[in-house]
Amino acid sequence: MTQALAWPHRWQHITPDLVPQGSQLHVWAIQPSAARPQYDALYRLLNHDERRKAQRFHFERDRLTYIIARGLLRRQLGCYLQVDPDAIRFGYTAYDKPFVSDPKSSLQFNVSHSGDVVLLAFADDAPVGIDVELIRPIADAPHIVARFFSPTEIATWHSLPDTQKTAAFYTCWTRKEAYIKARGEGLSHPLDQFDVTLRPDEPAELKTGRSDETWTITTVPIPHDYTAALVFGRDKAQLACFLASL
Repeated sequence: MTQALAWPHRWQHITPDLVPQGSQLHVWAIQPSAARPQYDALYRLLNHDERRKAQRFHFERDRLTYIIARGLLRRQLGCYLQVDPDAIRFGYTAYDKPFVSDPKSSLQFNVSHSGDVVLLAFADDAPVGIDVELIRPIADAPHIVARFFSPTEIATWHSLPDTQKTAAFYTCWTRKEAYIKARGEGLSHPLDQFDVTLRPDEPAELKTGRSDETWTITTVPIPHDYTAALVFGRDKAQLACFLASL
């Protein structure tokens, strides 16, 4: 039996009439296990290449998540751009970040999934990156911290009590992932070359060391046992969160 996640009150069940504009950001969420009844309908929205990719997943759960995430992405883009979802064509940057190539649009998006949560972020004419992670124990966390965190983050993480280290690890990881996804450069931009906050009593903050860049980082409200972050290429963000109804 599918267990419904307890979403914070900030999430709305309404559908916005307009695309996000200016400093506005829209984040959509869906629980793949609860969307199984719409699996076939979302699969029909995919193009040939997307269907082939779906079939290459070894595990059924991964295949289900990909189809639902990609189908929901097409559906929401179709609503925003007022076109048929299956008519949308994607292009890809040199680092394989997708964008809408047809119809031409300034709308940008990013997708992340973990556990039984899929998140989609949309922004107008500004880069956006989102990352969600299911919080679970990691046996080799100290090794990952030493390899991917910045010197400041390493020192901060080791200074925390053991009871806070797992949550702090995922807080740091999602914020760093959201930033490099917003930049669209993948791991070619080293994770240890910029700082994010990770203490539980600190607000989300990003320090890139570059004065020519403007970014806003924010925590996305998420059910218990998950953490999520969003990075936006403007100096402020007005976040609106929506639960997808299929």
